[in-house]
Amino acid sequence: MTIDGLVNEQGPLAETFAKLDPSSIQHSDEICADRISDKDLRNKWFWTADGAVYTVENDEVILYLTRREENPVINNIKEAIDQLIQTQNYVPKQEDLEAAINSKNTLRIKLSDLDIIKDNDEHSHFEINTSEYNKLNETQRALCLEKVTEGDAQESKSDPLLTSYHLRIIQQKPLIE
Repeated sequence: MTIDGLVNEQGPLAETFAKLDPSSIQHSDEICADRISDKDLRNKWFWTADGAVYTVENDEVILYLTRREENPVINNIKEAIDQLIQTQNYVPKQEDLEAAINSKNTLRIKLSDLDIIKDNDEHSHFEINTSEYNKLNETQRALCLEKVTEGDAQESKSDPLLTSYHLRIIQQKPLIE
């Protein structure tokens, strides 16, 4: 992708999403790869095709990161937006939740395994030093580096723009209790 090939629809998501081809919305790993080769993309914001679903299983908060096909928001955009506007939360339909959780493409992460640092009641994070990937624990690596290739990692080590990024994970009330 180049900056010339981007479609930039502005306005409320409920209105602009209908103008887009959902299959053309990129995943975060695809955008990151493009940002390595196209520096003009590095300060642009994007909606991604990735979805996040939180559950509580055996008293553990579990984060499921979905790909486009299992993203409950993309699959039910109008209902999701209506719920988000009315309640600031979206509870997917049970069948969409099960499809997301059971997909072989979905990444399952126990939040307690991320060793996150609590900033306040709403935000937490863990730091990623891209020049020292080996300091990430196994779960952090699974979350952050699943799609990074050796070539991408080597190139990003020499670029200060790429080495200054931190991943922020927002702790939210689980969708299922």
